[in-house]
Amino acid sequence: MELAIQIENLNKTYKMGFWGKKVKVLDGVSFSVEKGSTFGLLGPNGAGKTTTLKILVGLTKPTKGKVSVLGKSPFEVKNHKKIGYLPESPYIYTYLTGMEFLNLCGNIHGISGKTLNTRIYELLDLVSLDKNSANKQLKTYSKGMLQRIGIAQSLVNDPEIIFFDEPMSGLDPLGRHDVKEIIKFLKSSNKTIFFNTHILSDVQELCDKIAIMVKGKIVKYGKVDELTKPIDNIYKVSILGLNNVGRTNVKRVCLKLLKGNDDDEVCAMFNDVDSAIKGMTIAKQSGGTIISMVPHTSTLEETFVSIVNQYSQDSRKG
Repeated sequence: MELAIQIENLNKTYKMGFWGKKVKVLDGVSFSVEKGSTFGLLGPNGAGKTTTLKILVGLTKPTKGKVSVLGKSPFEVKNHKKIGYLPESPYIYTYLTGMEFLNLCGNIHGISGKTLNTRIYELLDLVSLDKNSANKQLKTYSKGMLQRIGIAQSLVNDPEIIFFDEPMSGLDPLGRHDVKEIIKFLKSSNKTIFFNTHILSDVQELCDKIAIMVKGKIVKYGKVDELTKPIDNIYKVSILGLNNVGRTNVKRVCLKLLKGNDDDEVCAMFNDVDSAIKGMTIAKQSGGTIISMVPHTSTLEETFVSIVNQYSQDSRKG
C-alpha cells in the first residue's frame, strides 16, 4: 500500500523556563499511515500527540528524525494545498459570519469565485449547517457549530489528507455522531484521516490502525482488531426475550449480566464453556432465545488502560 505518512525516529526537545532546561517531548517515534485509511493516535495528556500532529502539518520542526506527508516534507509550502487541519482549540475570527470565514479560508488557498461558492455550499451541507446559520456571526455559534465550521474550513481546499486534533472534544452525543459520520464519508471518498482523541470507543469504530503514545514514545502500534484480542476463558452469550425472572436465573450462574444492543437483549459473561452451556440451558428454560456465544474480546479502552498502566509501572521500576 502507498503511504500517506511516514515517520522515522522522530525526536523533539523543547527548552523550558528561564534557564532553558531541555525537555524531551518525543523520543524515537516511528510509524506509518497508508493512503485512504483512518489512523488514530492515542495517549494520556502530555504524551506528545499534539506535538506529533504539529510536526506533521509543518507548524513545529523536529529536533531529529525523518517525516514525510504524501511523499514530501511537511515544511514544503506547496504540499500544504493537499493538507487539511483542524486544531483542538482553533483561533477563529468571531466577528465574521460562517460564510465569510469559509470565504476567507478559500481565498488563502487561492480559491475564489463560483468555484469557491459551490465548494462552500457543499461543505455546509456536509457539516449540517443551514444557510441561516452560515450567515450568523461565529461569536453566536455553540461549541458544536464551531466544530462543524472548523471541519468545513479544513476541507475547503479538498485535501488528500486531513488532520483532526480532538475532533469530538466537548461535543454532545448528537454532535459526536455527526462528526463520526463526516469522518466515515471522507474515508469513503478515499481521503486519509489522522486524528488524536481521548474517546476510545470512537477510535475503535472508525480507525483501521492506531498508535498508543506514552511519555513521547510509541508503546503499541497496529490494527485495531489485532489490539483487541479475545480474553482467555471468557465467553459472551447474547440472549433475547428474557423476562425479569429469566434474567435473575441467568445472573445467578454467570460472571456478569450486561445490557445488549437493544432493550430485549442481554449479554451474559462466563469464565468457561461448561458454565456458558449451563447458562444457555437456563436461558432457554426461562423462555430466552440464544443469539450467539463467542469469546469475549477486550475493548480498546481496556487495552489502552492496560498498556498505559503497564508502561507506567515499568518506567517507575526502571
